[in-house]
Amino acid sequence: MINTKLNSAIILVRLVSGLIIMVYCFGHMINHSLGIISVESMDKFLEYFAIFWRAPGIYYLMPLSILLHALAALFTFLHRRSMRGLTKAEIIQFVLGLLLPLLLFMHISYGRVTYDMTGRLGYYSYFFDTIEKDNQFTFFFIFYSIMLAMVWVHGCLGLHRWLSLKPWYNRLWLFFYTLAIMPYITSMIGVAVGYREVVLRKFDSSWSNTIIEKTPWLDTAGLPMSSEQLKKISDDFVMPVAGRFILAFFLSVIIGVILRFIWLQIEKRRSNIEVSFSGGEKVNVSPGSTILEASRLAGISHAAICGGNGRCSTCRTRILTDPESLRPPASEESKVLHRISAAPNIRLACQVKLHQNIQVHPLLKQASPSDGHQRPTYADGEEVDVTLLFADLRGFTQMSNQRLPFDVVFILNQYFELMGEAIETSGGYLDKFIGDGIMAIFGMHSGSEIGAKQAIGAAIKMGQQLEVLNSRLEDELDRPLEIGIGLHRGNAIVGNMGYGDAMAVTAIGDTVNVASRLEGACKTLGVQLVVSEEVLQAASVEFPDVIQKDVEVRGSAKPISVFPVDNASTLKPVVVGV
Repeated sequence: MINTKLNSAIILVRLVSGLIIMVYCFGHMINHSLGIISVESMDKFLEYFAIFWRAPGIYYLMPLSILLHALAALFTFLHRRSMRGLTKAEIIQFVLGLLLPLLLFMHISYGRVTYDMTGRLGYYSYFFDTIEKDNQFTFFFIFYSIMLAMVWVHGCLGLHRWLSLKPWYNRLWLFFYTLAIMPYITSMIGVAVGYREVVLRKFDSSWSNTIIEKTPWLDTAGLPMSSEQLKKISDDFVMPVAGRFILAFFLSVIIGVILRFIWLQIEKRRSNIEVSFSGGEKVNVSPGSTILEASRLAGISHAAICGGNGRCSTCRTRILTDPESLRPPASEESKVLHRISAAPNIRLACQVKLHQNIQVHPLLKQASPSDGHQRPTYADGEEVDVTLLFADLRGFTQMSNQRLPFDVVFILNQYFELMGEAIETSGGYLDKFIGDGIMAIFGMHSGSEIGAKQAIGAAIKMGQQLEVLNSRLEDELDRPLEIGIGLHRGNAIVGNMGYGDAMAVTAIGDTVNVASRLEGACKTLGVQLVVSEEVLQAASVEFPDVIQKDVEVRGSAKPISVFPVDNASTLKPVVVGV
């Protein structure tokens, strides 16, 4: 089994090497996209592109990245006890990853061997002219589009797995999806347009002379090589090297599979530790296996958004036997457990290595077997440190009695749209609409500190959006709409509650009740926003221009310390200590 430090190092190697490969591919796509402008612009960019990648210290960076990326992936594969639980995205990424070194090496070796033999760049003007004469453009275009798609999809899936845990990722999904799709599309268009330009200009004598006279950027003496010369270089040098690499590649894969088979047989003979699950499932594993691996061997749908790398808390598990019998959490696991305020009997399944029989209860089931990146469903319920937001329109009931039903629906829908947008763009979970009221939850997945900051940011945006709405409905309303917002932080039971189609993730508990009553206190205090001290403490901010007050809250044994804010849109929180 891979130890924690080695596993972290392997993850880092895969990430860094993968990013280098994606930068290389992205540069190629930009280069090809310039074909939309002209072939000359493609040739010019190629010169600068080549200068960078052929610079001392960088020349071997790309081949080394391909090798390290492949070895890290193969190492992880060999040490994975079970392939169960892999999502479709993970399977696609794995298969593409196997082909990635093969495809990239073929491309790089051809370009570099040719350059090293001739001292000449493969200018697009000359390349398009050559394949047009040989009638090979269709083959080249199909091969290039497939190769680039496979490499790019593999990289994008890896980046998605990495970034999906970032709290800001979902807010910028449109930008990242565009960044993933558009370069590929424009590169395909650029290649087609560039080739068409060469074909249309091949009868232009001046253009033909330009191609003939084009010299490499490192050598102003020579002329481009003929297609026969290039073919000879390919047959005599490139293909033999590529052939040996392909043979070595497939032998490595076969040896890896054989070694994995042998290793698994050894592990089966050592499987003397029994893992019992609360649902009645039992499985025997070898010493050093993790609870997550045991779950997968048992066929249990166990959430693990980060892929079992200890970077999230979705694989958290309740230890039903004595938790003191387990080895204490390592530093990385401790950080995650501390962030979610986990009880002593809660551990990360991917990090707990087993050395004795154990009974466990996975807290979060995977949302869907087809998508391991979906948010956890909280199907079993869980106590989570969250920030609750309640909002309500002031005097809207009276206003609605004086209006036609259509007008009421029209105004409410605009209000819900703007408020919902403010909540979701801030990172909150929009729980429900209650009449003209709103309930939202922050920090379910990001932790109490980030959740509290997000909730304050959402309240400010809601105040700003209300001003936008009042300006928009100025001619429709007798007086501007008013809103009350209450924020409170604490532990709440979060779970998937309801019946049938009405099932949804929501929160219950004293924290929810207090947040709702703080929203009601807005009317008593004559303000737009009431924030409890617990929220400010978690967010590590203060409101310098707001006077702290104590308010009596029904159901609370003691007064709640709050900060009443007249106008949320003008609120400017200050970070403590800065």
